[in-house]
Formats: sequence, structure tokens, C-alpha cells
Amino acid sequence: VGAIILKALGPELAKHRERLGGALKVSLFINRQGHIQNPKIVSTSSNRWVQDTALRVVRTVNLPQMPKEVIAEQGHEPVHFEVQWTFK
Repeated sequence: VGAIILKALGPELAKHRERLGGALKVSLFINRQGHIQNPKIVSTSSNRWVQDTALRVVRTVNLPQMPKEVIAEQGHEPVHFEVQWTFK
């Protein structure tokens, strides 16, 4: 999931490399259809532009349907996911 999001986020962040710096941790939930719900920044040392860009992109990412095995393993749905990126 993190790699899929980063693939979409990378080109957006590359538009303003001079603004990159710090770290960003995003929390979100994924339902069985692969839709992202309730994305939010849970910790950051990055600037507001990086935060806003990350949330905007996360909200638009299309994920594949969640495998039934993952739902069974987690025991509930939606599944919580956190990802952290560090920018230099």
C-alpha cells in the first residue's frame, strides 16, 4: 500500500523539490473495495505544503480490492494502515 501511494505521491512532490524536507506519517483505513477512508497526518516534521500535498494525493489513490485473506487475518474491516516517509 505504501509503495502504491508513494508512486502517486512522488511526481507531485517532485514538482517542488525545494520544498521537500522532514518526515511525515499518515494514518488511514482501507475498506474491502480498496477505498481509503479517514486519512490524516499523525506526526510530521515537514512543512504545510508537503502535508497538504500528501493528503490530497492519498485521497485520490486507487488501491486494488483487499484480499479476503487480509480481512480474515485482521478480523475486521476497514483495515488500519500507517505509512511514514522521510524527505531530504
